[in-house]
Amino acid sequence: PAKNPERFLILDGKAALKAGNPENQILEEIIEPFTELLIYPNILHTIMPLEKIMFIEYRSTQFDPKNSDTYSANTYKDYIDSLVSNPSQSQSHSLSLK
Repeated sequence: PAKNPERFLILDGKAALKAGNPENQILEEIIEPFTELLIYPNILHTIMPLEKIMFIEYRSTQFDPKNSDTYSANTYKDYIDSLVSNPSQSQSHSLSLK
């Protein structure tokens, strides 16, 4: 999952989107051309092509490999565990397709 919002525009083809938030809410959708995805921070997600796809990912920040805007699997697990042990620090995590 990313620390910043991610935006995708599907230009061609179909893909399966699966996303989940720290509250274990799951969203599964088939996405088709001209679908815009807005994936909020801390949403674990995967996009699996069902056929050849073309998409644009546009960002509000420039990628810096020395200061990654994504969590590794271990770091994300530690982050989720800290929210579970200290719920007052938790924020609302919504799932949506635009």
